[in-house]
Amino acid sequence: MEVLNIFDNLAPKKILDFGCRDGFLSNIIQEHTRAEVYGTDIDMAALDRGARDYPKVKFILPSAVETMNPEFDVIFMGHVLEHVQSCEEVLGSLSQVLAPGGKLIIIVPQEWVRGDHSPHLVVFESIINKRFVNPHVRVIRRKGLQKMVSKHDLTIEDYLYINFLPPFTSRHLLWPTAYSLIAICGRSFHPNSTQQQ
Repeated sequence: MEVLNIFDNLAPKKILDFGCRDGFLSNIIQEHTRAEVYGTDIDMAALDRGARDYPKVKFILPSAVETMNPEFDVIFMGHVLEHVQSCEEVLGSLSQVLAPGGKLIIIVPQEWVRGDHSPHLVVFESIINKRFVNPHVRVIRRKGLQKMVSKHDLTIEDYLYINFLPPFTSRHLLWPTAYSLIAICGRSFHPNSTQQQ
């Protein structure tokens, strides 16, 4: 799994899984890295299940994240940004709790039509709401993501595309097999660095 390789390279001590649902992946990350892992989500029932099923993960409410110090070596967001109403608000909050030298790992689907990678969710949400509902608010490409994160003094330092068919990973967006973009973001401005005149 490419994400676990990224964690190996970063060797974090404290991780936030933002949008963790019930913490299934948070638990895998914790077991793999042995780091202190926090998980948060807006789905309270999912957090309750996670707290019961994965006791090594610390589940917290999203409002608690905003009150924390800049302490996370890695903040992980897997398939979250395409769902939120305000990327500005989310990225702004997360940049405040990212430790100096920390990394923000963002995974977003590479859809050609909004929702095309998760038609089952579109159908499910539409049936429940008795009207057409697409759970994805936006399509996010690498350049668009760079614009979003740069507003919070972050930059994409490295990236990788995950594909349906070989090659399963690539440095370029391969149509039509690209499934997800994994972006590793770090600070573009370091307060302690001196700028050359």
